[in-house]
Amino acid sequence: MALNASVLLRGPQGERMVALDDFFTLPEDEHRRETIIEADELILSIHLPPQAKGTYSFYLKAMDRKVWAFALVGVALRLHMQDENVDDAGIVLSGVAPIPWRLRHAEEMLVGQPLDDELILNVIETALEGAMPLAENGYKISLAKGLLQRALGHLAQAIKE
Repeated sequence: MALNASVLLRGPQGERMVALDDFFTLPEDEHRRETIIEADELILSIHLPPQAKGTYSFYLKAMDRKVWAFALVGVALRLHMQDENVDDAGIVLSGVAPIPWRLRHAEEMLVGQPLDDELILNVIETALEGAMPLAENGYKISLAKGLLQRALGHLAQAIKE
């Protein structure tokens, strides 16, 4: 999602290309699936668009040492830089909801700005405003903030180099 990927689906009605942003859906009582894929469709391929020069990406996850395969929280981050400013951004969290969670407000905060410590702190403080954890997973908010700060800091350093 952070890289603007899409999936090619095929079913009896033919093929269709769906952006990953539109592929995942929150389950509801009348719709218990986490994707829009129909029962008679298959995923044929995943398409990643070419990343423009000046694009930086990073993935970071925190795991329980006893369950290595599953991320408690993950952060996927993509920044495209134009001169000294962020031109486009993709930020997606995993492990915090039933589906990957895009932080659009945080992406918007980054665009048009130089990636400096002040901006990173502002993004971290507002990125998860309104998050409603369940009774047993409130720790994921601070964990996600910490991972997001580390990921943004890593890219800020990579951009300087």
